[in-house]
Amino acid sequence: MASLRGRWMVCCLLLTLASATAQRKFIKNRFASAYEPFAGTWNDQFDWDLIKEVLQKSPGNALLSPISIKAMLALLYEGSGTLSETQRDLYRTLSGENPQAISKLSDDLLRYKSQQGSGLLIADRVYHDNSIEVKQKFLSIIGAHYNATTEAVNFGDAISAASQINRWIAQNTGGLIEDVVRSDALRDTLLLLINTIYFKGTWSVPFQLNATAERPFYTSGRQGTGKATFMKQRDHVFHYRRSEQLGAQFLRLPYHSSHLSMIVILPDEQVTLGQLLQRLTAASVHQELARLEEEEIEVELPKFTIRYASPLRECLENLGLGRVFTDQAELTLISRGNATPLKVSTILQKSCILVDEQGTEAAAATEGSLVFTILNEPTKFIANRPFLFTIYDESNGNWLFAGKVEDPASQSICFPVRVFSAMLKLSFAILCYSALLLLDTNAQQYPRGPYQAKRDVQFDLQFLKEVFRPQTTNVIVSPFSVKILLTLIYEASDTNFGDSSSATRRELGVVIRNDVPQTRSFYKELLASAQRQNKDFDLNIATNFFVDDFIEVINKYVQIAKEHYDASVEKVSYSNPSEAAGTINNWVSKSTHGRLTEIVSPDALEGAVITLINVIYFKGLWSYPFPETPNNVQPFYRSQGKPTSVHYMEQNGQFYYDHSDALKAQLLRLPYRGDKLAMFFILPDQDSSVSEVLDRMTNESLHLALWYMDEREVNVTIPKFKIDFSEQLNEPLQNMGIREIFSQRASLPLLARGVGARNEVRVSRIFQKAGITINELGSEAYAATEIQLVNKFGGDGVHIFNANRPFMFFIEDETQGTMLFAGKIEDPQV
Repeated sequence: MASLRGRWMVCCLLLTLASATAQRKFIKNRFASAYEPFAGTWNDQFDWDLIKEVLQKSPGNALLSPISIKAMLALLYEGSGTLSETQRDLYRTLSGENPQAISKLSDDLLRYKSQQGSGLLIADRVYHDNSIEVKQKFLSIIGAHYNATTEAVNFGDAISAASQINRWIAQNTGGLIEDVVRSDALRDTLLLLINTIYFKGTWSVPFQLNATAERPFYTSGRQGTGKATFMKQRDHVFHYRRSEQLGAQFLRLPYHSSHLSMIVILPDEQVTLGQLLQRLTAASVHQELARLEEEEIEVELPKFTIRYASPLRECLENLGLGRVFTDQAELTLISRGNATPLKVSTILQKSCILVDEQGTEAAAATEGSLVFTILNEPTKFIANRPFLFTIYDESNGNWLFAGKVEDPASQSICFPVRVFSAMLKLSFAILCYSALLLLDTNAQQYPRGPYQAKRDVQFDLQFLKEVFRPQTTNVIVSPFSVKILLTLIYEASDTNFGDSSSATRRELGVVIRNDVPQTRSFYKELLASAQRQNKDFDLNIATNFFVDDFIEVINKYVQIAKEHYDASVEKVSYSNPSEAAGTINNWVSKSTHGRLTEIVSPDALEGAVITLINVIYFKGLWSYPFPETPNNVQPFYRSQGKPTSVHYMEQNGQFYYDHSDALKAQLLRLPYRGDKLAMFFILPDQDSSVSEVLDRMTNESLHLALWYMDEREVNVTIPKFKIDFSEQLNEPLQNMGIREIFSQRASLPLLARGVGARNEVRVSRIFQKAGITINELGSEAYAATEIQLVNKFGGDGVHIFNANRPFMFFIEDETQGTMLFAGKIEDPQV
């Protein structure tokens, strides 16, 4: 056999030397694979609309599978109510009003699933919870027309369910993809639809390994950004066309023993990828593919690997497919009964592709092929600038994959997306994996998302309005820190004698909403949660009474403070104010990790008999850190005066976001690692202001605005900033109606007893120092609030979401719905 191969190679070389014309004819017959443009009825308007929608919004390399998405939508179509609006939406999307389109799609999918040895594997499966009874009609349709299988799982046993689903995905991907579904991602799931598409193919004409070399790749114009590893073909005939109308070259690279090929679309040097995408239409692509002709082409194509994640909900909504994501979704043919109405939570596609000298495959393969030398100068196709590509089924007219390459030097490129849903943290099968979830519309959509119960932030909002209104600079405060101290003062107003409803107690009732048991239970649970060790963040909340030597705090009150509020009592000598101030400040510094070193001065302690202090310290990392971008300096448009230049952080990702018409503002949630805390940004519309948004904000309007937030693809631009703020809070609280505690009428009988002290103390001042630092990695925030009590007769002593203008923010404990910090930014540079 070896000798025969050797003689055949010699014959080929002799032919080369004898006649270049005969050689070229032989090459065309040997290497230019048979190509006939698809002659059937096209139905790819949706494919190209989606390709353009996704690729135009992706800042870097990208990849998607249109047919995988259509397979998902087809299963939804079959499960939608007859003649319902949901069915009409899905029909328009899938068919383009062509009555035969959906049946052709199901025929094509069945054909792919039945073909063996083509390198293409497509599979569909519906996983449903044991509590759901899937209708037999739906099972029969998807089985007969899509060869889709179903399997019951117990999503309540998330670990077992995840293992079961992962085994199936691994079996359909040759074991190369494992642990796709995480157990904690299955909470509240009722149905999970999965489509996998896997393709592995070798080029009909592999690139020469010895011709691969590093060359410049130009990302914009002729500005090189580094080297890329280029593969090269000099001696072969390919189907090719240059389109004057589109300003681009089209090249067909066929796969061996397959009806599939890769179409590479390279913009002319003066045309950007964005401009090309604008010009491309389904009709123009059909026209160019029909005009491809055999030519001797010198091809230079970079090797590239893309790993990409693309949430598709917003893109599909932009293409008119919105109802299926709402509570109005009519998917009545899937499951029995009306107790669990279904809607689509999220459609997510993750994809991966590897292109090298041998072909397009998930793992390397080696296959040799004979090459020749052509004597004339060929047309050149040098993809040394951003380009598009598709993997195309020429026999059925289907776009299996489409993508773009912005920088091939990035060998592992992930579109920066957040975790799209705790129920949808699903990886991908070898080349493409699509998934969507059908959820109980009555269930919480995202267990690790925003707090779903109704918040009680009436006091918080009133407090913020009073503190923010007179301030023309940056502010950071902790409503929580103020509330817990006022709650402790409320507890001290209990006389335990007959009618305990003093004016002091009635005024402070606004802080606890007059529900003592619920308030105590809330703080006890929250403080216990804060003290649990968590490797992902630091959160410390501490409260201490610093009591003068001659004061004895009532034992009943000490027990209440310790049991329900984790507050301790410590004796100090206010007769030595320097020593007392040192003791208090050392405790504050330790509790805030050195961020606050002084809350009181010796002079401020004149007349004090009790100082009640709460500190709260938080340091956390973003769940999805911002990339560090040096010198990203842009204008910030202050409320007053000229714009200032500030350093911005920027990223694209999947975040909870909404625009509130009621508030006239954008709302954005940035979660921290650890699944407990998140920062919310409230950015007024350009014709509004922070003060106006605050005026519109009520407990109800804020709750609705946060409730309507949903996962969306958001381009986030926010400034880096640091704030240190301190303020005496007597006046804001008095404006809110809390006045008695500052007067000689204050009734705090449980707080202290001793010579001249019983029922003879009042609040001298309430003072808070707070600070926050925001950067690419996360946040560090801290606050100390001081309530000083004196004898009554003594002295008185803070979808393009471009935060380039004043905005508000708050940090919330999402397990409790508690606002820990809140602030506003007037100028990040200050």
